[in-house]
Amino acid sequence: MTSLKTPVADFGENKPARRRRSVLLILPAFPSSVVAGYSKVMKWSGKKAAEPNLGLITVAALLPREWEMRHRDLTFQTISEADWDACDTVMMTGMTIQAEEVMRWTREAKRRGKVVVIGGPWAFHGSAEAIAAGADIVVIGEAEGAIEKALDSLDNNDFGRVISGSDRADMTQSPPPRWDLLDMESYLSLPVQFCRGCPFHCEFCDVTVMMGKAVRAKTPQQILDELQKLYDLGWRGEVAFVDDNIIGNIKRIKELCRVIIPWMRKHGYPFEFQTQTSLNLAFKQDLLDLLVEAGFTKTCVGIEALSQETLKETKKYQNMRVDQEESLRRIGRAGIRVKCTVIIGFDTEPSRVDEEFIAFAERTRITDVLLNPLVAYPGTDLWKRLMREGRLFPDADKNLGEVARLPNFVPVRPIDEIARELINFYEVIYEPARCLRRAFDQTALLGDTPGRLRWRIPQFHEMQLMLSVIRQHTFGFPTRWTFWRYLLTIAWRWPTKVYSFLIMLAYAQNYFDHRLVVRKHVSETAMTWNAHAVAVLPGPA
Repeated sequence: MTSLKTPVADFGENKPARRRRSVLLILPAFPSSVVAGYSKVMKWSGKKAAEPNLGLITVAALLPREWEMRHRDLTFQTISEADWDACDTVMMTGMTIQAEEVMRWTREAKRRGKVVVIGGPWAFHGSAEAIAAGADIVVIGEAEGAIEKALDSLDNNDFGRVISGSDRADMTQSPPPRWDLLDMESYLSLPVQFCRGCPFHCEFCDVTVMMGKAVRAKTPQQILDELQKLYDLGWRGEVAFVDDNIIGNIKRIKELCRVIIPWMRKHGYPFEFQTQTSLNLAFKQDLLDLLVEAGFTKTCVGIEALSQETLKETKKYQNMRVDQEESLRRIGRAGIRVKCTVIIGFDTEPSRVDEEFIAFAERTRITDVLLNPLVAYPGTDLWKRLMREGRLFPDADKNLGEVARLPNFVPVRPIDEIARELINFYEVIYEPARCLRRAFDQTALLGDTPGRLRWRIPQFHEMQLMLSVIRQHTFGFPTRWTFWRYLLTIAWRWPTKVYSFLIMLAYAQNYFDHRLVVRKHVSETAMTWNAHAVAVLPGPA
């Protein structure tokens, strides 16, 4: 492997000597109903997980270099007796939806006499529960600012503590993640991070609660060194910039793109970058052009609501300033495939909002549209407002993040109405014929990118994925003749877009299946939801 020089601090030198430890890094599994798992894509591509958790392998890079470390992603791996025997310390992270699994593995580790350290989004909100489950140390917030305190506590056996850094982390001092600990070939994509924080302050979002509004970034050279390291490790394909909003600081992302572009050209565009951006990207043409030239081919954009009144309610002011539909078209025409998210459950939304969202998807020709129920996260402005209004459920902080669920508060509209619309949206929008047509149109409208214009032999997992999609649409649906007409048209007119078309359909297949999950879980939740509502507001909800 090529030795890489980076401008960041060397966490292995000039540090106090630490008691040597053997660490087992655990990423708990997600519930099977979480659509983000993309189980069909994994199965068809031969991969075992979408991407690893970046926080866990960043923490590994912050630990003393002489420590022995093992990484287990329980999405597809198991913990063997040899793993337990080899470790004295367990470090674990998880999102709120993984809380039950985090606590389960905490109890198991403590049963085996291990020291347990927990961090991540759930720990940020649920530190007391983590301690109650047996965690010895809980780290709140960014690891870079808290790592020395955590190591001191480990050295001194100072347990039962909740630790947080005093300031926001300096991203220029964040080391390259330990991708070498991973079973890299099991993942569809690998993560990097350029910046943290978001300049916007949407009422429902907890990003600014955890990361702040000030956007802090690594240097372009740090990212270039990380990409070089991934390249030297043999990685080719998707790289996910997991920034909450990569264009939060326009000046810095432009600087990054200008550094990445010559590197990508020199190496023949070995990566396709995906990320998350705010919708204002569409009308910053110079930035849009730079992102495309740098190799960004996919972004997730939060639409959330269509009416100006609802956007104002949720403080998503950035979307009020632009034509949302035209913005999505502009990003697609530039060459970046768009996925978008919308939300149901706002106070000011109209009845039959599902029909508005369906019509929106049809007009914009976006294949991948995810409808989430509105939930209040601890610490957000939404949480505070609903608490003042007495509308939060007593257990509002439980099971957050689950797609196939209902709001954790009493909404303005009847809950049965929201449940029906949530189910209907998925039933209609992912009806195979409709989805197939949108995928064709989105592909046809998708602009070319430097990476797509370079003909290359597909990787083995890409070929597996394409063949599986073709087989499914040939033998699994009555729309086979339409599928083949679309596929042959794309192959004839835009041959470099064939993979884009088929990958859209691969991800859509998860939603075909997810319709059943939503129907079952939302229907079941609706039956018990009113009991929660009565506990909040006596009488009819």
